[in-house]
Amino acid sequence: MAEKKIIYRKFQRFPVIKIKIAEHPAYLNFNINGPFSAFDNFGNLLYEIQEPETSWRIKISSFEAPKFTYFVNFYSGKDAKKTDDVEKILKEKGVDVYRDVKGGTILLNDSEIINNTYFLLRSGEFESAKEAENLINLNIEGISPELVKEKIRESKCVFEIFESSLGDSAKCLNSLRIIPHYSSTKISIKNILVDSGYDWSVQIDRTFTTPVFFSADTMGRLIAVAEMGLEDYLRGVVPMEMRSDAPLESLKAQAVVSRSFVLSRLGVAHSHEGFDFCSDPHCQMWGGSDFYSQESDRAVKETEGQVLFSGTKLCDTFFTPVCGGFTRNGSINEFNAYTAKSFAELDGERKTKQGFKLNSEKKIFDWVSISPDVYCKHGNQQSPVVRHGHEKDSFRWQVNIDRKDIEKRMIDFYSIDIGTIYDIIPVKRFKSGHISQLEIIGSRKNIIVNGEQNIRKLFTKSGLYSSCFYIEANIGHNSLPLSFTIYGAGEGDGAGMCQSGAVFLGSEGKNHREILKHYFGTDTMRKLY
Repeated sequence: MAEKKIIYRKFQRFPVIKIKIAEHPAYLNFNINGPFSAFDNFGNLLYEIQEPETSWRIKISSFEAPKFTYFVNFYSGKDAKKTDDVEKILKEKGVDVYRDVKGGTILLNDSEIINNTYFLLRSGEFESAKEAENLINLNIEGISPELVKEKIRESKCVFEIFESSLGDSAKCLNSLRIIPHYSSTKISIKNILVDSGYDWSVQIDRTFTTPVFFSADTMGRLIAVAEMGLEDYLRGVVPMEMRSDAPLESLKAQAVVSRSFVLSRLGVAHSHEGFDFCSDPHCQMWGGSDFYSQESDRAVKETEGQVLFSGTKLCDTFFTPVCGGFTRNGSINEFNAYTAKSFAELDGERKTKQGFKLNSEKKIFDWVSISPDVYCKHGNQQSPVVRHGHEKDSFRWQVNIDRKDIEKRMIDFYSIDIGTIYDIIPVKRFKSGHISQLEIIGSRKNIIVNGEQNIRKLFTKSGLYSSCFYIEANIGHNSLPLSFTIYGAGEGDGAGMCQSGAVFLGSEGKNHREILKHYFGTDTMRKLY
């Protein structure tokens, strides 16, 4: 008997998605240039404004945190056979896991367009993260355990909305919805911190023309969520992810990649958080209508509804700002290849690829130390990666970090007193050279750090550009490291399409299909709507 399909979302005409567009620990300010209504959680009218004030503020007056239960995820993927294989390996290692299902089938005009059913292998429930510590630190080849938490009791939050004069206000419980009376009315949320925690973080305004929903996240932060059509969403994504003066064919490749990414991840990325995607690098950068450009709009329009397939499967199209010369597949672990291209590739001419592997520390040292003639080197020189006006050359980079700063960071942010650090050793790397597991040798204990993102965030508040690096210890007179110098290649996780490489290929006359073929091994596109 065939397994019953789970219908996750139904669309008519075109997909509509929910985007978290802003967050703040206490309040958000917004402007609106037309009449609107404000409703509370129960649909009761709070305000009906015909002549809106210049500015409004929404703040959290009180917050009662939700209650969580904790799990350890060992695997997530769409392939039932791979799920069986990983489950067998885990059980042979004595790990008790069970299978869960996430996402489901996406329908458009009552026809299935994508099956985004994901299988998970998890262990738990635990009452605290501490209880799951032993499972998180398990060292099993090809598997990176991940701690996740889910709500078992909702939060309670009281909001207050003010006019710009701050004289008149109204309160509501748990959520607030602002609905403009006309589709052309613009709402602008002010002073949103973008790329929070990074050296290049800036404040921007995000402007849009759809209703907006305010609520509190699990940490008690105020968030704003807007619902919009996928093509309108992409108009705000493409110019943020790839600078608008890039070649048109490069922008078209980015549009197809961004659209495919959304549809392949719908129901997975933030499914328990009240929205589908965030507007930060975790998902895709989104700037709103203030960042629209003629060329990026054209790229979205000329590829409308087009997504990338490999055979019968939609590609989960990851992308990275600067691969550093060697891309990798988008899998979280060796058993979980999301993309059509499940192998590492040198981002250069075919004739230079034969037999090339970054499978030893000596090769990593040689690779990072040189400036190889690869696509992203030229692409980054022609059109440097830009984050809101901040250009940076991240093809090759280095940073020096004091040993005591790392020890302090371990205590302050991870509550781990490792003692004096003797050494930092890469344990596992992807075929592209990106580190997936790192061991820190300390006088009190040794710890294993799993996951590319965790490794990048380990050393500094803003994080390293990438995990493709080698480390040199700078030894003092007492034979202990005084500091560590990290020499790195590229920016981002190195997965999927290298955006700098795509810019170079577009400048060399390659069309968007050829660019996609280079990075994903397929140029099969389907127009879904």
